[in-house]
Amino acid sequence: MYITQLIDENNRLKTWRQVTAEAGRSSKGKIPRWFKELEDKLMKNDQREVFACYELIREVYDLYNNNVVLRDSWDKFNEIYIGKDYDDLIEFDNRFTLIEKCFVGGQGFRLLEKEYLDLVDVNQSDLKIYTDGSKKEYVNGIGWVIFNGDKILSKGRLKIKGNYEVWELELVAIVAALMIVNKGSSVKIITDSKIVKDLWDKLVEVKNGIWSTRRIWSVNFSGIWKWVRYLVKYLDLNISVYKIKGHSGDLGNEMADSLSKLALRETEGSLITHLNIPEDMSWEYNLYWRRELIKEAPRDFMKEFNQRYYKAAWLSLDVSRTLRVNILDAQIDWKNSYMIIMEEYKGDITESNNKMVAYKLKNFLEILPTMTLLNKRNPEVYRSGKCNFRLDFNYHARLLQILNDQSYSIFNGRIFHEAIKGMINSRLYLNISDPIFITAIKGFVRDIHILARDVIWVERCKEVNKWERSVGISRIVEKNCKLETSSLPSIGSNIKHRYQFIYEVSQRWLGSYLANMEHRKNLWFSLDISDLWSYHNLVKFRSSNYALNYSILD
Repeated sequence: MYITQLIDENNRLKTWRQVTAEAGRSSKGKIPRWFKELEDKLMKNDQREVFACYELIREVYDLYNNNVVLRDSWDKFNEIYIGKDYDDLIEFDNRFTLIEKCFVGGQGFRLLEKEYLDLVDVNQSDLKIYTDGSKKEYVNGIGWVIFNGDKILSKGRLKIKGNYEVWELELVAIVAALMIVNKGSSVKIITDSKIVKDLWDKLVEVKNGIWSTRRIWSVNFSGIWKWVRYLVKYLDLNISVYKIKGHSGDLGNEMADSLSKLALRETEGSLITHLNIPEDMSWEYNLYWRRELIKEAPRDFMKEFNQRYYKAAWLSLDVSRTLRVNILDAQIDWKNSYMIIMEEYKGDITESNNKMVAYKLKNFLEILPTMTLLNKRNPEVYRSGKCNFRLDFNYHARLLQILNDQSYSIFNGRIFHEAIKGMINSRLYLNISDPIFITAIKGFVRDIHILARDVIWVERCKEVNKWERSVGISRIVEKNCKLETSSLPSIGSNIKHRYQFIYEVSQRWLGSYLANMEHRKNLWFSLDISDLWSYHNLVKFRSSNYALNYSILD
């Protein structure tokens, strides 16, 4: 929910009852703490009127989403926002919230908000920030100057209440200056504080910009360092810090020094503020994916990971469902079926070899959807990505019941197993080159596979499909998923090879998607089963190798 959704057309903050009514929810119970905090933060009087910066966002939002032309004191601002879309306005709102979260009390944060609005459309391709801090007894001042090339973009000063060291004020000035630069900017910070420069080099690896998660605890004033790190990550800034000698004649440094000293004598309320330094701000640990730093916030990363993992699992299970729905149309590759069964007899006739052949025969019979695959929960009924646990449990339980009832047909499968093992054994090994024997085996294999499908799997799949239709799952799948015939490449009869194929492709697909950090909303509605192996950003993956060595036997 955005702040724009909480303000009505009269620029008043909505009540909790209004918010819940619009969302179709009950307002019974206690008002949430976060809403009470918003009331304290946004309301400027008992009539629930909000502060001017939020009025601006509300009115401009209405202007560009409802096509209502407003004629009021904000006309000048409306001209600034011509051509802006809703995402830009939300970004302004988020930046204001960030500034007010760091600089609390007084009205000094209004200066930063104004500076940000003035610079938002200005070229910021070559930024240099000069900062300085001054202290006299318990009075503190900070100053900053922002250059783009040789042109001064912004200069400002603030009087900071509290007890800080001079080098700490230098760091506060850096935070204030970073608050007003655009996202994704490359910034050179130039300071005359040796302490700030040395600590920066200690906490940040110059080559890759990774922050140390251990050294921060041994650094004084760690709260403001966490603010610096948060800004760098949130605004996606490329920061480099340089040290120059103070009072050496550098224009930017001299200007920043003068502004910080001027702030000490400041009496105007609009330039005075407090600093919010949450010493208990949680530190986010680095997280690596295959030895590469992918994201520095574990909770955010795991959220992304789970979204993509469940999508990959859904795509994999779609293979099973496609086979089950199209069971009668499945084709059999007889040549490769025969070669897989006879492969091990090219060598010895040991007991181990015979067991391997028996294992391959078992996999050969179970190349159609196996009990393991069908027993898995089918996420295709959760196309929206939201788990309905009650439906999930009922669906899974009913599916297991059907499969168990139909599994009595597996008894016939044992006959097939014994018949094949009785014909292909060490006693018949000497006759294996006999063309009559080979022809007989080929015919028997063909008959076995047909019977295995018709007697065992057709009835089982019919029951599952029938039940899905009866409870409307098939309609849900057809409507939301638009399932088509699976484009799964040939991956072989051995169930281990099949699982390995799905696992490897899913992992590559998952890793690629995480590395590119595609938007989560596109994940469930724009990808097809074939994206598992044909996704353009995948690491080089040649599925033809699987088709060459392990042809599918369905």
